[in-house]
Amino acid sequence: MTTVRLTKEDIKKLKYNCRPGIIISSIIYLIGFFLIFGGFIESISENIFFSIMSLSILSITITFMLIRKSILDIRNGEKILELKTINQKEYKLDYEAGSGTLIGQEMKQIDIWYLIIDNHKYSVEKDLFDSAKNGDEIYFHIAPNSKELLKMELKK
Repeated sequence: MTTVRLTKEDIKKLKYNCRPGIIISSIIYLIGFFLIFGGFIESISENIFFSIMSLSILSITITFMLIRKSILDIRNGEKILELKTINQKEYKLDYEAGSGTLIGQEMKQIDIWYLIIDNHKYSVEKDLFDSAKNGDEIYFHIAPNSKELLKMELKK
């Protein structure tokens, strides 16, 4: 295992992983805000300032808990490279659910390419699948705190 600097693409992917945490806490904040100002909760409407402050603290805490590991990875600026061996390649032809039900249309085909490494299936792009062979070594680019798989790359 070695460590290298994060690329711009890696940082972009880690920031993208922060979105669900921000969206969830924003939805909770908006629902609480409308409940407070709508007067649906009688005990909270008596002290609006305290209610808004506690709601803000709750929302910020939820956001922090959901995105802290990705933020730590971005601040750290490093990723781990793990070298693993490809055990097997697998191709699967699947069909999109419900795509062929209207007016007798054919179902849309979906091509899925897998690399099986250490008894785990990893879905990969076609170009990586075509260039890889059984027994080849592949680098896993992993964020150290969030354990997010950022990229897979064949060893040259």
